[in-house]
Amino acid sequence: MPAPRGPADSVVRLRRLLDLIEEATGFIAPSLRDALRAATWRRRLDFLLSERGIERYCRRQHVPGALALTPREFRYGFSRIGRGNQPVRVRRVRSSGLFVPD
Repeated sequence: MPAPRGPADSVVRLRRLLDLIEEATGFIAPSLRDALRAATWRRRLDFLLSERGIERYCRRQHVPGALALTPREFRYGFSRIGRGNQPVRVRRVRSSGLFVPD
């Protein structure tokens, strides 16, 4: 195979490699292949290799914003947060958390 010419070629090669691994494990045990396809890490990897996932990464939408929201701000701005498709920090008095829209 010729050397990759850009990120798109690399993504295609990685997808092909994952398909070859799945196919090989399917010959060993079909249930193992099905388990690999159903694994959460595999679904997340498939999303990251999709056009939407690459765009999200390039626009740095995978990184939470610098400001932490209060629960009230989070509740009132939930639709905006969902449209923005970017993780946000939510802080409370004694604890804090991270909301990641999928």
